Amino acid sequence: METEAFATYRFQFGREFRFADAQALVPYLSRLGATHLYSSPVLRARAESTHGYDVVDPTVLNPNLGGETEFRSLVAVLKAHGMGTVLDIVPNHMAAGSENPFWMHVLTYGPSSPYARWFDIDWRLSDPDMWGRVLVPILGDPLEEVVERSEIAVRWREGRFRLAYYDHLLPVDPATVPSIGRFGFRRLGRGSGGGAEHVRSVARILDELASLPVPAVRVRRPWETSPERIEGLLAGLARSIESSPRMRIWAEETASRFGSGRAGRTRLLRLLEEQPYRLVYWRRAARLINYRRFFNINDLISLRQEDPQVFAETHALVGRLITEGLIDGLRVDHIDGLRDPEIYLGRLSDLVREGAPTRPVRIWVEKILGHAEDLPARWPVKGTTGYEFLVAVERIFVDPAGFSAIESAYRRMAREPRDFREHARRGKRKVLKDELSAFVGRLAHMLDRLVQQDSRYWELTEEDLAEAIAEVAAALPVYRTYTSGEARQTVDSPDWERLEEAFNAAEKGGAAAPRALELLREVLLLVGEDRLEEHRLRERRNFIQRFQQLTGPAAAKGIEDTALYAYVPLVSLNEVGGDPDVPLEEAVAELHRLNRSHARSLPQTLLCVTTHDTKRGADVRARLDVLSERPGLWLRHVRRWRRRHRVLRRGPRNAYPDFVNEYLLYQTLIGIWPYSSDPGRSGKPSAAELEEIGRRTREYMRKAAREAKLQTDWANVDEDFEEALDGFISDLLGSDKPERAQFLSEMEDLVKAIAGGGYWNALSRTLIQFTAPGTPDLYQGDELWNPVLVDPDNRRKVDYAPRERLLDELVTEFEAGPKRRRAMLKKLVASPWDGRIKMHVLRTLLQTRRGAPEVFAAGTYEEVEVRGARSSNVFAFIRRGGRRCAVAVAPRLTARLVRDASAPPIGPDVWLDSRLVLPADLSAASWVNVLTGEKTHVAGDGGTPILPLTEALGSFPVALFMTRTRFEPGFF
Repeated sequence: METEAFATYRFQFGREFRFADAQALVPYLSRLGATHLYSSPVLRARAESTHGYDVVDPTVLNPNLGGETEFRSLVAVLKAHGMGTVLDIVPNHMAAGSENPFWMHVLTYGPSSPYARWFDIDWRLSDPDMWGRVLVPILGDPLEEVVERSEIAVRWREGRFRLAYYDHLLPVDPATVPSIGRFGFRRLGRGSGGGAEHVRSVARILDELASLPVPAVRVRRPWETSPERIEGLLAGLARSIESSPRMRIWAEETASRFGSGRAGRTRLLRLLEEQPYRLVYWRRAARLINYRRFFNINDLISLRQEDPQVFAETHALVGRLITEGLIDGLRVDHIDGLRDPEIYLGRLSDLVREGAPTRPVRIWVEKILGHAEDLPARWPVKGTTGYEFLVAVERIFVDPAGFSAIESAYRRMAREPRDFREHARRGKRKVLKDELSAFVGRLAHMLDRLVQQDSRYWELTEEDLAEAIAEVAAALPVYRTYTSGEARQTVDSPDWERLEEAFNAAEKGGAAAPRALELLREVLLLVGEDRLEEHRLRERRNFIQRFQQLTGPAAAKGIEDTALYAYVPLVSLNEVGGDPDVPLEEAVAELHRLNRSHARSLPQTLLCVTTHDTKRGADVRARLDVLSERPGLWLRHVRRWRRRHRVLRRGPRNAYPDFVNEYLLYQTLIGIWPYSSDPGRSGKPSAAELEEIGRRTREYMRKAAREAKLQTDWANVDEDFEEALDGFISDLLGSDKPERAQFLSEMEDLVKAIAGGGYWNALSRTLIQFTAPGTPDLYQGDELWNPVLVDPDNRRKVDYAPRERLLDELVTEFEAGPKRRRAMLKKLVASPWDGRIKMHVLRTLLQTRRGAPEVFAAGTYEEVEVRGARSSNVFAFIRRGGRRCAVAVAPRLTARLVRDASAPPIGPDVWLDSRLVLPADLSAASWVNVLTGEKTHVAGDGGTPILPLTEALGSFPVALFMTRTRFEPGFF
């Protein structure tokens, strides 16, 4: 049994928040009750990185965060406070740029580099001119135009001749260095006199480098000279040049003159032609790129973790940190991007077991599960990072009838015939035929090779095959399937069913040739594999694994980064892993089922509600959920604003912004609008607050509009549309137009009508997250209200000084005795907007978990029956472990239960005759609500233990009852 009830606190490290900053906060995290610091990636990333996912060197800790010395100091302080460390690792990709020494080595030596095996590069495209070369899509225009404008130049930098293109500094193949040196050598001469020995040394090294084969020849005749020997020659060249002022001036002048003038441009083009890479216009990447990217991001190149040597080399530092006891858990980023996640996780598990044979080092995976999809049971992990929980818990706070009314009105106003799933398929088709078309094309080429072995399908073209691949990938209802590359392993039943569903949908769509679908089905489902020769079976399984690496990016870019921004009736449901089309009527039952499943199979899985990747923070979603309880109020405001603000729109026929973006804008403002019923405030945001809201909203809406790809997108920015969108927001928030005053007043009234319900939703969600089976993950700053939007908004620096002060005040008041405790709780309930009530709930739940690991780390889970008039307005469950027991009571859909919109859902006027029906064996139990310190006994109803909600929720809006042993107030 687990001996500790984990609870993580997520930090986003970056230039403004380093290891030393986190170390100073460890006492605060310990007082709060977190058990582990959950860290964003800390291996060396690009110098300007704000997130750490653009790793450039996996063999060292990031010096920009403080390096290994400060990391060790941080871990030592954590251990002194009884805490551990969970590290986010990025095995799927690295940043492809000049800061990455391994990538630069590949660009220098091509496939001869020992690091060429690290990167997922296709060195033998159908175009022979690309054999042994890698595409580098960094140019702002076609190469000839860039060279004509002298934007590419040779430079002597860091002891090497290099190619410079704005901020990009690229290596020069050693075999082509003599063409640069000899160009300028006649000006230097080989005579005697000062520095003659340096001249002779340079001449000798250039002669030796000239004997090396250039890339085109190297594909057929590999180098006989090792890269290590060549590096020695280049180092000698650098010494000879840098140690002589005359030679250094010569090198700099030679480099600057090499590409100057018409003849120089010809020389430069010839030099570029001889490199083991091809510089191309970035817009050509989608169709020509020959390395696998992270999604569609050109400067993030994927790694070949299926290679045991690559795994060993890229995980050596992580393995050492585990062996030295500095890491207690790993979060694996983007597991679906790997060729064979199961094999990778097996190796990672072995690494952990070898490094820490006597202590548990847990592994979680970032895995987006579809509706009703389970994590593959064979994976040696503790669970996912929790998006399936996030989606499931969100859904119980959305009123089904209200959402239906909102969605119907939205589709009428938008003249939208498509539901969300059609938007999802459309989004996936778009990215498959645009950003991911090179990947699809290579798959079609692989499939065409299989066709040549089977005369039944000879009539199919590569275009037919590409269309079939795209249609099936677009229709797949999950991110990917998991057929292994191991020979004779069958397709699992869930994967078989999902692939069949995808094929049926593709057939109904009619875009793909039936024979092409028939072939693809035969290959993906391994039909007739027992009749295949071994080499043909390997080819088929290679295709399957490549196909599986395509569907994840297609889903992520087509759904998360397209459909979720293009179909927005109620965006609290538009979250990572979410499907707004799934009916809400069974949401409560589905969350109970998920919690039971976690208790049974994955009791340590992470439970998140806000992450660095969520489209909006949990507190924003909690407020927006209330719109489903007040659909008429919301829709009246939308229609009024749409009519009145027509005069503020811009562009042709005043069409900018379009309906989708305007509708999303109003929801976004509602979600982040400051609210307080404090009599000392005017009730309206100050000028400074409005300016800040405007800045954040403009940044968010520009990103959202590009992601939706309806009017503008990242690859084809419509500046007129984006300027109109910015201007529209400015008119609403910061102009002197008459529409502004009316809008601000009405926005304030609308927020006032729903903000209270949002607070109670958030507290109920928090109670569920921190008491359900699993490991709760608290995102930085979320211990107070944290109305954040998508990144980079959710990665802003958190002000911890007021949080530390408030925590100390809350603990002091709560433990000061019953009278002061009751007075404090009454204030918290009366003024939820200041966030203290959330911190109190979080802190109490965290400390309670630490005091009862047998209940919360490995306890059972039971649904509690609720009876009475408000039975549908409560989510309740029991956790048991050993002799101890907990009952969690979380109200839901409470906006219509209270007379005053800001009033809490407490007392007999709200809960009437409603009650919890507890198991018979709890009839003699004595309880304390740890959130209030109030003691209670269950009543009997014909021998059945009953806990009235008027008592459970009589003075505080959520409740956690514990059997009284060790749970008196102040035991923390």
